Amino acid sequence: MRPSKEVKKNRGFKTAFRVGIILILFLSLLISWIAVSVIREIDGGKKPAKVNEEEIVSSSPDTIYVERIKEKVIKDTVYKYIPPVVSKPKTPEDAVAPKRDTLSK
Repeated sequence: MRPSKEVKKNRGFKTAFRVGIILILFLSLLISWIAVSVIREIDGGKKPAKVNEEEIVSSSPDTIYVERIKEKVIKDTVYKYIPPVVSKPKTPEDAVAPKRDTLSK
């Protein structure tokens, strides 16, 4: 580059970057607000009034359920090492080589 030529800043990129960040933040805020309002509307329809809850709780007797806990029995298993069975040759001649010639004639 020539020393006499001026280096220009990329102002278009900076502006587009800032606008993009603001747009993303605005859209995420809008989407989350819509989701929260829909969830509150769905849950609001299912809950009865607080007065009804107090009446239901006061009219029912208190019941406590007690369950027996069964005792767990843990047994340790001890394994015994069993060596592998190795067949031993009957005679030492069989273990070395056959007596006859194996080359074809």
